[in-house]
Amino acid sequence: MTPSKGLIPRRAAPPAAAVQAKVSCDKVYGVDDGDTCSSVIDKFKLNEVQFFGINPNFNCRALFVGQWLCISGTA
Repeated sequence: MTPSKGLIPRRAAPPAAAVQAKVSCDKVYGVDDGDTCSSVIDKFKLNEVQFFGINPNFNCRALFVGQWLCISGTA
């Protein structure tokens, strides 16, 4: 089957490992009652880029007490 003019043929997506950057976590923190993403970022003197880089695919709206967050590492 030949693609129609102006359409780009679909290509297979690269393997997930090829898309994701390697994340290394050196230190974790257990979320306490009342913590928010902003308070954790402030408490450990991180910025948003660092925080979300070392906590990929993290959802701040789903934060719960006892959840482990990476607070030191590389992305």
